[in-house]
Amino acid sequence: MTRTLAILAVTLILAGCSKMSDTPRKSNEYVWLTRYDVKTLDPAAIQDWTTGKVLSYVYPSIGQLCEDMGQDKPTVYYLKVKDAKFGNGDPVTADDIRFTLERCLLPENQSGLGNQFASEIIGSEDFTNGKSEHLQGVKLQPDGSVVIQLSHIDASFINKLKNTAFGVVNHKTVALRKPITDTNPGYGAGNWTFESVETGREWKLKQTKTGQILRFRFAGDSANRLNLFDTNQADYAMFAAHEAGVVGKHANLDKGGPTTLVYLQFNPKTKPELTKELRYQVGSIVHANTDFAKVLGGVVTPASNFLALSGTDPLPSSGISNPKIVSKAHFEITYAEIGMQNPSVEAVVTTLRSAGMDVQGRAMPSGAMLEKNAKGEIPILFTGWQPDFDGPLNTIPMLFHSKSSENHSGYNNPQVDLLIEEAQRGIDTTKNIQKAYALIEQDTPGVPLYIQRDLVLKRSDPPAP
Repeated sequence: MTRTLAILAVTLILAGCSKMSDTPRKSNEYVWLTRYDVKTLDPAAIQDWTTGKVLSYVYPSIGQLCEDMGQDKPTVYYLKVKDAKFGNGDPVTADDIRFTLERCLLPENQSGLGNQFASEIIGSEDFTNGKSEHLQGVKLQPDGSVVIQLSHIDASFINKLKNTAFGVVNHKTVALRKPITDTNPGYGAGNWTFESVETGREWKLKQTKTGQILRFRFAGDSANRLNLFDTNQADYAMFAAHEAGVVGKHANLDKGGPTTLVYLQFNPKTKPELTKELRYQVGSIVHANTDFAKVLGGVVTPASNFLALSGTDPLPSSGISNPKIVSKAHFEITYAEIGMQNPSVEAVVTTLRSAGMDVQGRAMPSGAMLEKNAKGEIPILFTGWQPDFDGPLNTIPMLFHSKSSENHSGYNNPQVDLLIEEAQRGIDTTKNIQKAYALIEQDTPGVPLYIQRDLVLKRSDPPAP
């Protein structure tokens, strides 16, 4: 679930936290080491993989708590609410499903992904603007089921309902217009509840039926993570691609972490001739002559197109068409000021410099970076994308449809929009996405560099949510 690689500010104020991080593990505890701390307690505001994974134990999604009863019209979905209860004993009802969708549309709750998905529902704009009490396109039925009507056909909508941004919350205890900032067990309907929290160090969950403890421990330093694992203080430890040198050929190594497409995003609002020139250079140099499997330790593969994560091949006609340009211009690649990106940017910059190009990297805080990018002040952005659901309707529609909130480059091609919309309607889905990608390549809004797989050290698989 990762968006552009940005970090959200932590604004949680939690009382009653004890220093449990240094306490020895007990026999009923499973310890999971992460590289980042949890950024929010509200499923609607999830923007990173770690937070999404932790909250998935507490807040099952709409797709998990509802049974898909099918459709009789292309835009109408029927959902039956399964038998489930919140931590305080309240049953999960259709009201909770509608309430969860409505919370995602309110700016107060800082929901980016959930807002985008829920915006497809009829009446979303009127609800967001306060013109209606509830979403017009969500109807609660006498038998307790839910009917959702979209403003347009979207064959991927059911998959979107499984995203952790749609973690179901209790409408009786959660405020509609206020983000969740505490660990009340009555908020979520998961089999796990928050046992205790030490912000910045550890998040401790308890399985309500078995009493098993799951400890998410935050360890930013890779050497510390490795030491905790090797001294049997953890069962599962996550490492980024650039930390491959730390774990090496560890006996417990597994490439089972999240997969991310890393790419350069060009802003069409700024010097399109400059970014197109660099695109041709990157297309020939990085793809053809640079083995990132060696540069970053054997855990990345070349990304020949933006469709690679969804298993869709490009059309034979698509691809970089002019690899012989020799650039004399100066290129500046901007990236978020977080350690996980620095080695990757350095590898890209070093590669391009070795080919004779005048390139340098520029780091800045992620919030300022995205703000400047939206204004067209950043020509070239180093960023990444983790799929939110499987299939070809994920990457291209999310990053390049003109009305997508994830289209941070401001890319706008009506022909691409039409092809994406036809694909979402279920009309020649794969072929239309391929055609859209071929046009996107010509317009040069971005170039994929590589796909990286996070590394995992594990003794056993984590318990199920």
